[in-house]
Amino acid sequence: MGQKHRTRQIDTPAAAVFRAFTDPVLAADWMEADGVVDQRGPLDTENSTYTLVISGPWRFRMRVTHAEPPRAYGLEGRGPLGTRYRMTAHLTDHGSTTELDVKTEWTLPFGPVGRWMDRRWVEPGTQGEDDRELDRLVAIVTGREATSPRAGIRAGRRRRELDAQVESTQRAFLDREVAGWVQGILACAPLSVAAVKATIRQTGHLTPHEARSLRLPELIAALTSEDSNEGVAAFREKRAPVWRGK
Repeated sequence: MGQKHRTRQIDTPAAAVFRAFTDPVLAADWMEADGVVDQRGPLDTENSTYTLVISGPWRFRMRVTHAEPPRAYGLEGRGPLGTRYRMTAHLTDHGSTTELDVKTEWTLPFGPVGRWMDRRWVEPGTQGEDDRELDRLVAIVTGREATSPRAGIRAGRRRRELDAQVESTQRAFLDREVAGWVQGILACAPLSVAAVKATIRQTGHLTPHEARSLRLPELIAALTSEDSNEGVAAFREKRAPVWRGK
């Protein structure tokens, strides 16, 4: 099991610091996650749960183990392959400043092998990450966000998220428009649709005047069909046509 203990003196009241743990947007921000999803209950209430999306498929299912605004906060979570995480935070309010004390613990899977991997690679490789995340928290709650060393990375992530949202909205709009267009075509008489397709194929190289002068067999068949009469009758009777394809 890996453990870390960090403290910070923060030039802001404890209530503002506590909010960094209970606001989903702020919490994901300073923990350098992609976001909070599947939230069940407010984050300032014990036993509330949510999924912390670290990146792509790397997600932790989190549970609030302790919430005592604005003095104490606790979390525990489970990640891929049985990875576990626990955090406790104690806040001492000194009026305009706050003393923040944070302890974190984590456990890797695979028993003794996981513990060896933790000692050999994970713990040495993560030196400074807790400091960086707490520095990010301090920058947010004190209003010095723009000077945070991670501000540029966060801004880039926000731009990518916004681009993805715009692209998703555009795709959804295009899908709706195409679906409506297709439904309109499918509502037409089959012989008429066939005539239009044949006209497009055979007159694409002609001028509009030349194309209008043609009398294609498919067009004549559509105009003299039973479906043509059905279309006129349905319009007069204000009902949906029943196409028979002949």
